[in-house]
Amino acid sequence: MSSRKNENTGLGKNAFFKTGKGNASDPQEATGTEEKVAKMRTSVMLSPEVVAGIEILRTQARKQGQRLTTSEIIDDALRLLMRERKVMP
Repeated sequence: MSSRKNENTGLGKNAFFKTGKGNASDPQEATGTEEKVAKMRTSVMLSPEVVAGIEILRTQARKQGQRLTTSEIIDDALRLLMRERKVMP
């Protein structure tokens, strides 16, 4: 019997998923995630025109290689409005 058969036993999920820890110099760079910011969950009612506009913005961003969520677009829009009206905390 070959010893190679038992080589990958006892590894749990690591037997299926390889981690790419070896070459990354920055742990944040390795995972591809940004620093998490505290967020609150809420719901909003939006007009169909605004929802369509958000989807257009997401599509444009996707064509430029960015992945934006609806939350990120709304966050950016509200920050710009607060800055314009000088109510930025």
